[in-house]
Amino acid sequence: MTKNIDYFNQISAKIFDILQSEFPLRVRIDEVAFFGYEPIEFDPLEGRSLTGEQEYEFKMLSETIIWLSESGYIRCRDHINEKSDVVLTEKGLELLKLKPDTLNGNTVGDTIFSLMKKGSESAAGAVLSTALTLACGG
Repeated sequence: MTKNIDYFNQISAKIFDILQSEFPLRVRIDEVAFFGYEPIEFDPLEGRSLTGEQEYEFKMLSETIIWLSESGYIRCRDHINEKSDVVLTEKGLELLKLKPDTLNGNTVGDTIFSLMKKGSESAAGAVLSTALTLACGG
């Protein structure tokens, strides 16, 4: 798999974990907090001072949310530097209820929650990748 696809899966797993934990409440996803950065100072004349890695991460988060929304897994409103009113859709909830054979009877949602709690974002991303493949008829 490519770096972007692996990272998309990890970000998606973290998003689903957050939304599943808060459902049915709508949540705000701030890119700085999502990646655990300290607040970034904004200079109106110079803009934000971001590293190349931060720019990549923030772009990946934004594009992942857009894809999940356009694919019907979540709903959200888009604002500068954050997504607000993010919530799982029926399709997103159904994805989390899947029980692939590889999970030995556990749901995708429970497995992602458990893996994220252990700090295993890569493994949670792999589980979500499997679920998205199954949901897409793969």
